[in-house]
Order: sequence, then structure tokens, then C-alpha cells
Amino acid sequence: METRGRDPIGMDSRGKHRRVHDRLSDLPDSLLHGILSGLGSRQAVQTSALSRRWRQLWRDVPCADIDEREFAAADDETWERFEDFADHMLTSIPRETQLDAFRLHLVRCNAGSDRWIRRGLQHVPASVDIRAAHNYAVAWQPHVRISPGSSSCAAGFTRRLTRLRLVGVSMVGFLEHLHEYCPALEDLHVERCKMYTDTDVVASPMLRRLAIVDPSFYAGNAALLRITAPGLAFIRLEMSYKERGYHGNVTYSEPMALLTEASIRHMEKDHEQLNQRNIQSTEDLLHQALLEEESQEFPVLHNLKTLILEECDIGQNFEALSSIIWNTIKLEKLGLHHCMVT
Repeated sequence: METRGRDPIGMDSRGKHRRVHDRLSDLPDSLLHGILSGLGSRQAVQTSALSRRWRQLWRDVPCADIDEREFAAADDETWERFEDFADHMLTSIPRETQLDAFRLHLVRCNAGSDRWIRRGLQHVPASVDIRAAHNYAVAWQPHVRISPGSSSCAAGFTRRLTRLRLVGVSMVGFLEHLHEYCPALEDLHVERCKMYTDTDVVASPMLRRLAIVDPSFYAGNAALLRITAPGLAFIRLEMSYKERGYHGNVTYSEPMALLTEASIRHMEKDHEQLNQRNIQSTEDLLHQALLEEESQEFPVLHNLKTLILEECDIGQNFEALSSIIWNTIKLEKLGLHHCMVT
């Protein structure tokens, strides 16, 4: 049994010293670890100064949350302090510890991100959240072999992963083998990410939630995003138009029989040119994104309850709406935000 630290000394109403019982430190380690999991890793480490009871508690917290924003100044000295902290934090976690969550938020994105991602994945996290303020400065490549040795995926470090959130990173050949690299993945969020192949395939039978927000394709407007995830219950697509037309077509290879909620948004970054283009209709996009490539009618989605359309062209005289309502018999909520009627 670990020895408790001394009770802190306080003052009573008469100004005399009295010993105050530290009830928080009397809580079991498992409960204290849960409390520390709600803090960022830097704050969790700082609790080691409270007493002997807290000195080593942070090392066994099942959550690593490394956030460069907690080191406010944007100078070389601050970056070095952050780099030292990130290295110390990830090397101090006991080798046998499996993380519930691993989060990494980078602002400057200097050298070190590959090393920190690799060390975080070595603890077989169930949830991973990687965010980069500067687009594509961080590479997400756990499937790539780092010599000498095997890749993080081949080593089984991603086998427990059920939730993955990637913001502002680049990736090559990861999505098309998602079911192999992350066999338990249920929730995938990809935002402002660079995809360096002509065709990126989101392929996973276990996937339940999918969000793809403002992706960038190396192949320009020839890019194709193919989705193979028959178990999806939620899908969010936010695709943008570029100077040469629609950037990133979406196709779906199997019916989404379990889909209950969908959010589709057409983003136009140059609003002055929006009306000068032949905008792909909402109905066409939904055919591609939700079910059929060449269908003339909105797909039949028996379980769809919520559909949100934003900045979409819903056709002449709302013709897309009649098709939507007719083929979604359980639809309870339909949102039209800044949509166009041609």
C-alpha cells in the first residue's frame, strides 16, 4: 500500500494552524486516473507537485493528450520546451500500458511529429486524434514500415482503434486498406487532409460513422473517393468546388441499408464565381454519395431519419425534395441551409 502524503496545514477561524484532511488523495488510484484523464497531459504531469501521493499518478493515466497550444509563445525556446515535454511524456508511459485515448495537437509542426505518433501508437490506443494547424505538415503513415522494424499497423498497434480523427494531415494509401490496418474502427473523421492517390477508397465493414470534410486530392479534379462501408449509420460529406470544376467525385459501391443520418454540403471557396459554373445537382451528388452512380431517382433509404443539405442546388421547383421525401419513409428531420433553387 502506497504511503499517503501528509495532510496539508490550513488556518482556522481564530488564525491558528490546523491540519486539513486531504480527501481527494484518499480516492483510489483508478478514480484519480479518471480525473486526470480529463486534463491535458501537461496539467496531469503538474499534479505531481501536489504531494508524494500524486508524484507518479500521471504515468498510469490511460490518456495521453499532448497539445502544443499549452505552450503559448511561438519562439524556438518554447518549441524546444514543448519538444522535450512530448518526448518525456511518451517515454514515461509504462510499456505495458494500453491507452484509452492518444491526442496530439500541433501548431508549428516542426520535426518530431512522426516520432510522437509512432510512440503513441505503441500503446495500442482505442482512440486517436491527430490535428495539425498547418495543412499537410504532418504525415499520417502508420502503415509505412520504418526501418529497421515493421510498421505500426503490421505490429498490431492499431488493432484496438475504434475512433480515429485526422485534421490537416497528409496520407498515402491508408484509406484503401482501412479494414486491414484498423479492423475494429467504427468512427472515422477526416478533415482538411491531403490524399496523394488518384483513387482513395474508404473500405471497412465495421465502420459506423464517417465524416469527410474538405479533402484535398493530389490528382486535382480527376480524383475519385470510393466508399465501401455497408454498416454506416452516419455520413457527413463536405466537398468543395475548385477552379477546374468539382473537386473529388464520390461513389458508393454498396447500399447503405443502416444509414439513419446524412449531412451533405457543397463548399464554394470563391463565392463570386459560384453562379458562373454548372453546379452538379444535389440529386446527382446524393446518388454518388449514398447509393447509386447512375440512378435517375433518389436512392431508397428505409432507415434514414435525418438529412441536412447545405449550400446545395436542389433543382428546379424543388424537384429533388419530392424524390427525397418519397424514398425516405422514416425521415423525421430535413434541413436546407443556404440551398439554391434553379
